[in-house]
Amino acid sequence: EVGDARNAVFWFKDVPIFYTPAATFSLNHQRHSGFLHPFFATSTRDGLDLTVPYYWNIAPNYDVTIYPRYMSKRGFQLGAEAQYLDFNYRGTARVEYMPYDQMAERERYAYLVQHQQTLGRGFSATVNYNRVSDDFYFQDMSSRLVQTSQVQLPQQFVLGYTPVPWLQTNLQVLEYQTLQTDPTNPVAKPYFLEPQFNLIGFKPDVLGTDFTLQGQYTRFINPAQVQGDRLVLYP
Repeated sequence: EVGDARNAVFWFKDVPIFYTPAATFSLNHQRHSGFLHPFFATSTRDGLDLTVPYYWNIAPNYDVTIYPRYMSKRGFQLGAEAQYLDFNYRGTARVEYMPYDQMAERERYAYLVQHQQTLGRGFSATVNYNRVSDDFYFQDMSSRLVQTSQVQLPQQFVLGYTPVPWLQTNLQVLEYQTLQTDPTNPVAKPYFLEPQFNLIGFKPDVLGTDFTLQGQYTRFINPAQVQGDRLVLYP
């Protein structure tokens, strides 16, 4: 259930726009390991820029795409994106790494981890962690894997607990990596939540009425600003 092509040409409105000496493709709409179409570009910033991705179908619920990339003015970079799914968890992990950038004269990297998991007995966990090696990573590297134009990269950990169906709670720690991309216009660092506790409850038909509860306790941390705690409770 795999098709093979030799000396294949793709035409659009009687114009040939793509040629490949060899190709394989799935005929049953199933994922298929192999090389994906390459990316090619030239620029004054990176020079010749060539990426040849490889997709690896490890299992029905696991796969990895590997992105070897060569930039003539900077050097070799390796990227990878993994996706996984199971009954109790799911997630995505992405990473880009360049051992030595010839223009910046330093190591460059970026990574992202997003993970959700059910721990059982009413507990769950979530991780959303982003980080880059330096303030100008996205501007210099034109990142494909970590697609973002943000200057505030969240680093979040959440532990949830639902003891009964009508009550939900979670405890989170949230920090940010702030990228300073313009020295003349500095970006203010946001408050870190270390920690924040959330409480939401809804119990219908209690003695003939509905009962709701919303609560939150937060400790705000920022060395450059006024720090403090806040407690909000709405029964």
